Amino acid sequence: MPNRTEGEARCRGKRGCAISRRIAALSLLAVVLSLLFALACEGSAGKNERGPDENLSSLVLRLSDFGEEFASFQEDPTNGPSSVEKKAEANLEPEREKTNLERFRWVAGYDESFFHEDAFEKASGVAMVSSGIDVFETDETASGYFAETRAKQLAAAGKRKGNVTVQSVDAFEPGLANESVGLLINARLTDESGVQHDFWSTTVAFRRGHLLASVTLLSFENGEFEPKLKELADLLDDRVRQERVLRLD
Repeated sequence: MPNRTEGEARCRGKRGCAISRRIAALSLLAVVLSLLFALACEGSAGKNERGPDENLSSLVLRLSDFGEEFASFQEDPTNGPSSVEKKAEANLEPEREKTNLERFRWVAGYDESFFHEDAFEKASGVAMVSSGIDVFETDETASGYFAETRAKQLAAAGKRKGNVTVQSVDAFEPGLANESVGLLINARLTDESGVQHDFWSTTVAFRRGHLLASVTLLSFENGEFEPKLKELADLLDDRVRQERVLRLD
């Protein structure tokens, strides 16, 4: 296996390595979120029979919501509404995911991610933060989809998608909304130069009624991010809860 110095010499300068790592990190983000409802996918919105996208873009977390320490992060150009096809493509098992989304009557989704250029250039520190919302036709179908995915979350260790391999998965209980789950995931990616990098992600996902939501943080270092993610998930849950109140009024 090439060491970092030998491998990075084959990158086209620091920016080339940073771009390679960012692409790999986006692959990891897709893998992480495919374990938690594959929220982070670009594409056109699906038809929403319950109304115009349920104000999803106003529910997801903005950069300012993450705190001052994230002020230098940049908006990812793929931010926006989701589609069944894009969500399935990002999943570890695309055909199965597409079937599940259709079976559990997925309606629409929206994702917002932000990345730190220096983190990718130096392969150090927090590299990306993301939040997303998915809408299902009913509370029951949302709960069914949530339950269907729980078993495969902890069984993902050792699975591979593209140049990303999931090394380990541990769960914690956030205690949010109707149902919730937290994941601590370590994954290893191999960039275009052959250098291997470990990434760690912390994710909190929850269901409130017919809405599923998640917040994820990706880092090159294994830090204690669980309290921060719970705080952000609480904020996201407040918005989701308020949206449901307005929808029912």
